[in-house]
Amino acid sequence: MYKTGITFMMLVMLFITACGEVGKSDAELEQAASAIKTMIRPNNLARSSFSVTQNEGKPSEYISFFFSTLGSAEWPVAMDPMEEEQFKSIRQPTIPHTVHVIAHEPDPAKAGTKQLVLRADDARGVLIVDGYVDPLGTAIFSREWVFKR
Repeated sequence: MYKTGITFMMLVMLFITACGEVGKSDAELEQAASAIKTMIRPNNLARSSFSVTQNEGKPSEYISFFFSTLGSAEWPVAMDPMEEEQFKSIRQPTIPHTVHVIAHEPDPAKAGTKQLVLRADDARGVLIVDGYVDPLGTAIFSREWVFKR
């Protein structure tokens, strides 16, 4: 009975320790993910250059647009506190300067940096965003949003 109790207690502690990582998050990565989510709302896409440059409006096309010269000009990045306030006034979260937004997979050349990785699943019509505190590790979260143009 005594050994069973200790074994059970060890299993519970192991489970709690292992699951502790799942719930972890990072405020700056969450803010960057929120900025992307806001950018792909249908009413925001209608005002974006994306609506006139892409034919089918697939998530993969949005990623290509997002990293193009035209698309990167629309990134919500505040250069100073006044711009930050302007973005807040229109309820547009910004992408923090400490977060690198990357297409398709983490960039190991930027090890030690926070990365938000954008991926697409055109078959399901979904944009996928993975947050990495370190690109050499595993994603601390993954979000999927239906992409509607």
